[in-house]
Amino acid sequence: MSVEAAVASHTAVRNSLGSRVVASASGAIAIQDDWFNLSSTWDTARGIADIVDSGVRQEAAITQSYMAQVYGAQGITPNEPALAIRGSLRTGSTTALSYRRLASDMRYLLTNGEPEQVALGSVFRRLEQMVTDDLAMGMREQSRRFIMANGRTTRGFRRVIRPEMSTSGTCGLCMVASDNVYGRADLLPIHNRCRCIVSPITKDHDPGDLNKVDLEAIYAAAGSTQAKDLINVRVRDVEHGELGPRIVPADAPGEADYKGYLRNRVPRWEQPYAEALSNAEKQIIDIEARIASRTERPDDHKWLDANRKSANKARTKLQQLYTSRANLAEMRAA
Repeated sequence: MSVEAAVASHTAVRNSLGSRVVASASGAIAIQDDWFNLSSTWDTARGIADIVDSGVRQEAAITQSYMAQVYGAQGITPNEPALAIRGSLRTGSTTALSYRRLASDMRYLLTNGEPEQVALGSVFRRLEQMVTDDLAMGMREQSRRFIMANGRTTRGFRRVIRPEMSTSGTCGLCMVASDNVYGRADLLPIHNRCRCIVSPITKDHDPGDLNKVDLEAIYAAAGSTQAKDLINVRVRDVEHGELGPRIVPADAPGEADYKGYLRNRVPRWEQPYAEALSNAEKQIIDIEARIASRTERPDDHKWLDANRKSANKARTKLQQLYTSRANLAEMRAA
């Protein structure tokens, strides 16, 4: 299989996976009948989290297959890292806590007089955005692990634009950034609903040629005016507190992403336990990956047990907090 064929196949599979995950998660929201019941909405958030986490694991698996095909097309037999992504890749949060924000949005909209169907439409749109972000993070994290595992044959990587994956086509940010070269250990900067994928730069392959074909077609279809405007677009990378590296317009306010993180963060009373759970789960993923790859350190098994205990403790505390708040809400309602 050629590199071009691998990219096209991967694009189709990713598109199909994203549609399935969004549809399944939307189904969980559609059957939620009481948005002011904290216990019920927490159960819904956990159900959505199971769907999304499964989708992220599938995203990592298809990315692994795609990367192996790209290297294989160049006559390289790659080292394949362990498929060890479990749970949220968001910093300082878990998948369930992140998707619980949908219920908070719904309550806010209903309280402010929005018709239920209008409010639902807004929540469904945010759900799609969040799912796309999570799947993109799964793709870029497994890509990073794959590239790191093949450091001897890899010089870096580029983002590969996929205009056919979006109804509105590739955004200007991605088109401008498609010329950038990233280091082996870098995470690909993404944005809301980003559809770009990663392709390695090796001795005999530079994915910039793949982008060139798509960009020429886009410029031709857009006409000279839009192409001229695009040339003047400038972008920069910023670090989002929860989602990692993001790509934004160069003239975006310096604190825009940090404010976005504050606006979307978990409530203050949840934060210590959410961060403890997130950190413990990330440590577990890294240690299990080393063990699976037979590169473990002497104390890895000890630290694995310790992190599992920390994760279970934080998870239990969060469940207790939610149960007590749900009971308090029921007492007030009565």
